[in-house]
Amino acid sequence: GEICALTWDKIIYSEGDNKGYIIVNRNIGYTPEKGVYEANPKTKSGKRNIPMTKELESILKEYRAEQIAAVEKRKKRLQSEQKVLSFDNLGEYAKKVEIPDYLFTIKGTSDPIFPDSVNRFLQKFSKEYGINDCHAHKFRHTFASILEEQGIPAATIQYLLGHADVSTIYRVYVHPSK
Repeated sequence: GEICALTWDKIIYSEGDNKGYIIVNRNIGYTPEKGVYEANPKTKSGKRNIPMTKELESILKEYRAEQIAAVEKRKKRLQSEQKVLSFDNLGEYAKKVEIPDYLFTIKGTSDPIFPDSVNRFLQKFSKEYGINDCHAHKFRHTFASILEEQGIPAATIQYLLGHADVSTIYRVYVHPSK
């Protein structure tokens, strides 16, 4: 849910001596009653700043450029289809195609992806590559375990994962590796 709710204004690139970070302060959820909704994290500790590496900054900058280029290409295609097919309202629709605020969007729109989309992708990916039980939450477990193995203090891991209670880190997330 947190990754689905990420918007570009929450990506703070490094500048001078200031290191880059990602502001995590929203999540997107789904229930049959509410449908897709955006909300604050469950706890105060869910709001946090996650440091970024230079490599991640570079990847995000490249991804953003690709996202903008795809929107511009789609606008041009829609405008040319309007001329060829004479759809009066298609030109107006093309003007409404916007550069997304969200990092991850439903293809061809500026709407955020659904939380289940990530897991559906990972299910297909894991089936194709023979990886058992792969879902988005596993990345949190792996991240916490690697940090713990590197001697990162539990309080730091707790902060990065956005949990209110440090015991959750050891009870749920940190697992020994081979």
